[in-house]
Amino acid sequence: MVKRIRPVTLDMKIADGNYVKTKMEVVTDALKERGKYRPDLLYRGFSGDNIPEILKEGTDRTSENTTFCATEAQITTPGILDGEDIFYYAEEQKQPAIAVFNPDEMIYDCASRYRFRHLMDKKRALVAVFRLKY
Repeated sequence: MVKRIRPVTLDMKIADGNYVKTKMEVVTDALKERGKYRPDLLYRGFSGDNIPEILKEGTDRTSENTTFCATEAQITTPGILDGEDIFYYAEEQKQPAIAVFNPDEMIYDCASRYRFRHLMDKKRALVAVFRLKY
């Protein structure tokens, strides 16, 4: 059975950063509503222009076997992320988006880089795709 992932648009205006919800809580709540949340998932900010590539190939970096991701702990704990903040990176794009990956289908490489476990089927790692609306 082939899993079909459909991009979901998240209204990020409800995230105020402190009192109501953080941006990460908007994403994790959406995953929980869909029964896809796990605390060890991996997150990547990317350009929503590349959603067709992500859905087809499992990555927007189609010629590479690695991708840059962050864990929830890295995103929510100030000072421990060794790479660029996924929301900052996504928000720099014309169409901000977040891809979510299953860590069981990825192999930690170094820094915030992960290698796809199944190079011929990178889509196996993809859990969800979110368009971010501000």
